[in-house]
Amino acid sequence: MAIKTVRIIQSETFWEGARDVVNFMVPLIRILRLVDSEGSTASYLFEATERAKESLRKFVEKDGMKYLTIMDLFKSRVEKNIIHHVHVIAAILNPCSMYEDRLNIDSSTFVNAQDVILDSMVPFEDRHQFMQEIVDYRMKSSRLFSVTRKSMMITNHPSKYVS
Repeated sequence: MAIKTVRIIQSETFWEGARDVVNFMVPLIRILRLVDSEGSTASYLFEATERAKESLRKFVEKDGMKYLTIMDLFKSRVEKNIIHHVHVIAAILNPCSMYEDRLNIDSSTFVNAQDVILDSMVPFEDRHQFMQEIVDYRMKSSRLFSVTRKSMMITNHPSKYVS
């Protein structure tokens, strides 16, 4: 038994498989580290899961038989257990992501999230002002995105603190 184990561990296919597992798990571990880190990371969670999906999609393109089931499980868990409307809105309201156009959020996802947040968190009398501020923000008003604020967006990204 020991000789068989040594042969397996010394085989090149074993280490190639181990490398594939590690490479496949890296995006998932990044999400877990982000969620487990100190401070508010809600505005980066949507972006992190989108990056993980893209990274995992490349594995599926290489060998769909091997990775498709895991990718489907990941998508299902993200949609049901991880990303909620508040994370979508937090991502949209994250100045760093918004200004650099790093997010690719389809309009129906945005509108659904916005409606849920508006109905559940914004008092009725403040909704008009809230919507006007969202429009100003999405239009990247120079009043909101000054040179100083742009610099702060780049230097204060949480990825700088998570290695």
